[in-house]
Parts: sequence; structure tokens; C-alpha cells
Amino acid sequence: MVTAFGFSRLFPNRPALQKLSLLPWFTTLFDYAENLCFLALLRIYPVESRALQKLANVCTLAKWSFVVVSIVLLLMATLGSLIRILRRPVSD
Repeated sequence: MVTAFGFSRLFPNRPALQKLSLLPWFTTLFDYAENLCFLALLRIYPVESRALQKLANVCTLAKWSFVVVSIVLLLMATLGSLIRILRRPVSD
């Protein structure tokens, strides 16, 4: 939510850039997919499934990639908001 608020304030006339704030939801999606893969692997244990192992690995990598992107976007939104506040003219 913080990212969505920050990006809507930073880019009021650019809805394409505002949609970047939805990227953290992909972190959640890939986390759930990773968990489902691990549950499936546990369910079929002791049989090994290379396909499920690879899919879980892809989901893990995607999840952490989106975590990094989300943190960068949060920092951008925060810094952009601070810069806007600091650039405001001081009124007496």
C-alpha cells in the first residue's frame, strides 16, 4: 500500500508507472506457488520428482527477485516523496 500511495503521488499523470506498485503481489503469488510445490513434494515422499523440484526452485528465485524489486520500488517511492516534501516552498 505504501508503494501504491507513493507511486500515485510521484506519477499522478502516468498510470503505467503507477501499476509498478502492484509488483509486490507477485512476491506473494510465487511464495504460495513455492509452498504448494513443497507440499506436493512432501506428499509424494519418498518418491522424488525432479520436475517439482525444479518448479519449486524457479518459484523461489522468482519470489526473491520480486522481493528485491519491491524493496527498490519502496525506496524509490519513499525517496521521491521526501524529495517532494523538501522541495515545497516554505510558507510563513
